[in-house]
Amino acid sequence: MFPKRFESAICPEYPDLRFKLLANPSGAVYAALLDGNSATEEALAALGAALVEVYAGATIEGYGVVLDFSTVAGAVAALQNMELPADLRVWIRNAPVDIVQYQREQIEKNFQRSLTTGS
Repeated sequence: MFPKRFESAICPEYPDLRFKLLANPSGAVYAALLDGNSATEEALAALGAALVEVYAGATIEGYGVVLDFSTVAGAVAALQNMELPADLRVWIRNAPVDIVQYQREQIEKNFQRSLTTGS
C-alpha cells in the first residue's frame, strides 16, 4: 500500500478554514471525484465517499460553521449547504482535483531530475 500524502490548503477567500487534502488519491477515488455528480443517490454517495477520503475524514470549523467530512452524509451536506457561499462550495468540490493537477505539474517540471543514469 502506498503512503498517503496530504497537503494543507486554505481557500483564499476564507482563510480561517484550513483543510488537509489528499494529494495522491487512488485511481478509483480520483475517478469518483472527476465523475461525481448528484444525478442519482448512488452517484452522490460515491462522490461523498471520495470527499471523506480526500479530506481525511476531518471536521473543519470556522466562520460559525462546521464542515464535517467524517461521514458521507456530512461531506454531501457540505456541498449542498445553501447557507455556505457558492464560491466556497465550488472550492470544496474542486480543490481535491486541483491539488492532484498541481502535483502533476510539479512532477512534470522536475521530471528530468527524477531520471537517474545507469552505471
